Amino acid sequence: MDLTWMYVWFAFLFGFAIIYWIFIMPYLKRRAANQSEQIMAEVEGEEDKVKLRLLTDQNYLKPITDVVGSYNINGLVNCMERRSVKDVLKDGAINAAGSLAGKAFGVKMEKSNNTEKYYFAVEPFYMHYMEFNYEGKLTEHIKYDRKKVKQLILSKAKFSDNYTGGQSGTRRLEFNYEGEPQRFFLYQGFMQFPTGEIKIGFSVDKEMTYVNKLYSEPLWEILN
Repeated sequence: MDLTWMYVWFAFLFGFAIIYWIFIMPYLKRRAANQSEQIMAEVEGEEDKVKLRLLTDQNYLKPITDVVGSYNINGLVNCMERRSVKDVLKDGAINAAGSLAGKAFGVKMEKSNNTEKYYFAVEPFYMHYMEFNYEGKLTEHIKYDRKKVKQLILSKAKFSDNYTGGQSGTRRLEFNYEGEPQRFFLYQGFMQFPTGEIKIGFSVDKEMTYVNKLYSEPLWEILN
């Protein structure tokens, strides 16, 4: 391929990228939003029944309610793995060497298959961080008494927060708990059930829509 064709091909790709970001992506977002609204309209007035079905079904949220020990979950999102300041600095140095390039979710040095699933949930008196393995089995659970949570700050994650070399969390949650600083990176919504595959994009799934509308969106109001 001579340079002329290379320039033509590059110009085509560049033009398509511009068209995609300006026209196609907004259209897909609007279509997904409309479909989500239609899905919720179908169950209007029956939200409590939908919640109970999700909370008691092993394929959806039952693994999480079994850990929380309650159906009184007010907010729920996927998140990145919980980090300490020491871990962030350590992994940041490794990332600089390129040995963790491409990791999107698993962030410990020994984790490279991105099969772990992380969640942050809020109920009236407690907040929970949970980690499940690829089989949907609980591997870690941290419970925070909300009365002991101090200096809670929710902010938009910065590009510099993306210490894994992959996708950054969209919201950064920080607070002090019993004298120890805590930091979480929460994704914008709910993308994966403990026993299911991750779903990213503009395809609309009914159960995923229910969780996002009934649990993920309310979480931001609770934490703000």
